[in-house]
Amino acid sequence: MKIRIRYLPATLIAMLLVIGAMAARAQAQATASTDADLRFLDGMIAHHQRAIDEATAIEPKARRPEVKQLAAEIIKAQAAEIKQMREWRRAWFPNAPQAAAPSGGMPMGGGAMGGMHHGGMPMGTPAGAAPADPDVAFIEMMIPHHQAAVAMSREILDTTKRPELQQLARNIIRDQQREVAQMESWKESWGAGSN
Repeated sequence: MKIRIRYLPATLIAMLLVIGAMAARAQAQATASTDADLRFLDGMIAHHQRAIDEATAIEPKARRPEVKQLAAEIIKAQAAEIKQMREWRRAWFPNAPQAAAPSGGMPMGGGAMGGMHHGGMPMGTPAGAAPADPDVAFIEMMIPHHQAAVAMSREILDTTKRPELQQLARNIIRDQQREVAQMESWKESWGAGSN
């Protein structure tokens, strides 16, 4: 009996540590599912990463210098924004579990991310088929992608109290609306019409 009693305090401490860890994880998960700022950061990081992936894929295939330039600008600007958002996430939500990586061709974030699919192929392009004009295919895919980022940014402007996120959202809206207008103009000048 003495042996069991001797281990009782250590067992109780271990149980309390486990219970405390479980409670902290449950709290972090609850925060992750309810905090709009955290959801925005996770969603926009994944969204920006997808745009970088698509821009990186089009750079060597692009036929027009303006598309190559746009791809380079997307990569540079959105990589910097991802870096900043990750820093904020670590500072503001240090105990929140990491967001799951988006899967292959699934749109991201509440259905607002439509139009962007694995491999850079817009909807309607058969798997394995190369688009007739990769530049047009890229901008036809990137326009709704940018529009989704604008919608996400407008939504966070309505909910966040953090001035840093407010400024980021305003920058995304301004920059991506400008890029959408430019891409629509290119489509028209190339005779590709508009959506």
